[in-house]
Amino acid sequence: ITKFDSNGNYVWSALYYTGGSGTYDLALDQLGNVYFTGVSGGSGMFGSLTHTAPNGADILLGKVNSNGSFSWVQVFGGTGNDLGEAIDCDDNGNIFFAGAFEGVMTMGGFNLTSNNQKKGFVSKVDSSGNVIWAMASKGGSGSQYFKGIQVKESNDLFLTGFGSDHIVLGNDSISLNGGFNIRLVDSANVIRGKIFSDANNDGILTSGEIGIANTMLQLNINDGLNSSNNNGDYQFYSLAGTQSVSMPNVPLYHTLTTPLTQSATFTGMGEVDTANHFGL
Repeated sequence: ITKFDSNGNYVWSALYYTGGSGTYDLALDQLGNVYFTGVSGGSGMFGSLTHTAPNGADILLGKVNSNGSFSWVQVFGGTGNDLGEAIDCDDNGNIFFAGAFEGVMTMGGFNLTSNNQKKGFVSKVDSSGNVIWAMASKGGSGSQYFKGIQVKESNDLFLTGFGSDHIVLGNDSISLNGGFNIRLVDSANVIRGKIFSDANNDGILTSGEIGIANTMLQLNINDGLNSSNNNGDYQFYSLAGTQSVSMPNVPLYHTLTTPLTQSATFTGMGEVDTANHFGL
């Protein structure tokens, strides 16, 4: 990654090595920091920083300070070949990046799942590299690739890509056989909770009761599915109004000690409803 001034004079280079690598896109914030994304294979060296891509070809995300030194580097990967294709910043230094992945991938506290074909992903990360949210496209047996991303001052996100079969993102679905454009809004209500092992069967999450991973939950009737992460935590994004979260299939050999459905009511946008727990 190299910087030149407005007259074309060389300023600095930030050099890195990682097997089978490539930087596919970069973006600058208002302070001159550079964020980049691409693909990484094997072990990598970024100045004094190192990393390992455990799945062979993983998503590369990193930051170079305005003086040309690496600040942080991360890799995210599923069980197949994954890549970061596009990246952009908002005025607050948040990063939005997108690409494609295969299999199961964890970004921060978010579990993203594909089938045997590639699916698109989009994620928001703060300037320190912490994942704020992440989501993946869903669909049938076809693939989807996110290839470009732009963020506007109103926090509107615009994605471009291509795919086949059909794509589901949020509450929208459309048949695909080629390119598409998607508009997202970085403003939503959040429903959070935990699926936990209710040791004393009292229906209340207490200290010492552990979370249960990979349990499926459903938002409303047809709005979407999500699963609990390794700590048992889950969350959904929703619009205003009354929303419901339910467990469509209670795991084998378990019963619920809490109600089958949790409800949350939002009067606007940007609100958070927590403690929507399910005890098993």
